[in-house]
Amino acid sequence: IVKTTFLEIRPIFLRKAERTKAHVFVAMLALKITRRFEADLHRTFGSTEDDPAAITPDDALVALGRLTYLYTTDRNGQRHTHLPRPDDQQAKILSAIGLSFPLKAKADKLAA
Repeated sequence: IVKTTFLEIRPIFLRKAERTKAHVFVAMLALKITRRFEADLHRTFGSTEDDPAAITPDDALVALGRLTYLYTTDRNGQRHTHLPRPDDQQAKILSAIGLSFPLKAKADKLAA
């Protein structure tokens, strides 16, 4: 069931016991995170059975995927990172899963 739901994990053939255990650990950790993500979204937004406009995990990932760093370089070669402000939907999703978006980016090193 881990490899057939939301996670889309492909089969991996491992020979060493240590690597097999590591693969199972990572797959189970991903499943646990995914289930928690789904539960948090369901608790906040409901399900599509109750409300057709409810936010699904796929919808949430698409919305959060729009959050990207923007980089610019000034005339002195100083690279600056700009963080976008989350839109209303992104802010609600972040709040639902208990995460906050940083308000300020750290200074970058000089561009090479």
